[in-house]
Order: sequence, then C-alpha cells, then structure tokens
Amino acid sequence: MPAARFARKQIVKPAVIDLNGHISESLKLLRPLIEGDIRLTWIPVPERMMVMMDPTQIDQILTNFALNARDAITQVGKITIPTQRMAIQASYVV
Repeated sequence: MPAARFARKQIVKPAVIDLNGHISESLKLLRPLIEGDIRLTWIPVPERMMVMMDPTQIDQILTNFALNARDAITQVGKITIPTQRMAIQASYVV
C-alpha cells in the first residue's frame, strides 16, 4: 500500500500489526507520563488483533488519549484502555 499524506504533511505508512502487542509495548512509555494517583489499566481482548494501521499513529492516539485523560483527572483517578472487536457499518469505511 502506498504511503499517504494528511493534514500535517506526515507520511502515513500503514502496516499489518498486532494491536494488542503494540499497545502492550506502548504502555511502557505511557505509564511514566501518567503522574500522581492515576492508575493506567489496559483490558486487552484475549485473541490477537491484527490491524492495518501506521504504528506511529497508534502511538500518537494513545499518547493524546492518556495525556488528555490525565489532565482532566483531579487528584485520584483511573484511565482504562480496552481493546475489542467491533463491526463497523460500511458507510463508515473509507
């Protein structure tokens, strides 16, 4: 699949990756960003989740999600990242 460019002129390089495996590795970098009394929890689906996506975009999504959630929590809280399989309506598929 050819690389594509989007709003910020970043080159997107989709690849088939195991989403759960990638998230597992990303958590090692996310946990130090979550400070104070905030617990970061991941609930993976039991089976492998193969997706076609740019790994860099996954990292950006997870980092933005975690930092925005952290900033919205006052004092004590919990951030949960679940993965699950979902059926997407054809009208949402590009």
